[in-house]
Amino acid sequence: MPTLIVLTGPTASGKTAAALQVAEHFHAPILNADSRQIYRDIPIGTAAPTAEEQAAEAEKMRREILGSLGAYLLYVKQVSQPVGQISQQVNTLLAAAAGAERIFAVMDARPETDEGKTVIVRVEKDGDVLTETARRTGRWAWKKPDGTLVELRGDVR
Repeated sequence: MPTLIVLTGPTASGKTAAALQVAEHFHAPILNADSRQIYRDIPIGTAAPTAEEQAAEAEKMRREILGSLGAYLLYVKQVSQPVGQISQQVNTLLAAAAGAERIFAVMDARPETDEGKTVIVRVEKDGDVLTETARRTGRWAWKKPDGTLVELRGDVR
């Protein structure tokens, strides 16, 4: 359990100097509860610490704050790492479920039938208009019995 050291006494009895020595010895911060020393612009009659004493303590506090901040950031990283791993695993499961749903939808779809009346033909495309051709164009379409052309999309080999 941490130890708390409290220094009390009358004004100008040396509490500030003693607090600085105790803080340096134990590498501990100083918490000042003096009702008059907390006022920056009223050093008269308060035995406030000198500017040098304040600067030395401020530097120690900065080092402590940086050390604490580093420890906190390391803690946050260690705590959030398992959460990130779980999140990735859940995303993988959701992606697999979505993929399976699409695969089953394709498997459940009724196959198209044409009773041999629909043929694949080469086509040329001008805007939205398809025209049957004998030339190699790299474009294909279904030619229905009524003569309508329905462009095939995707990788047609």
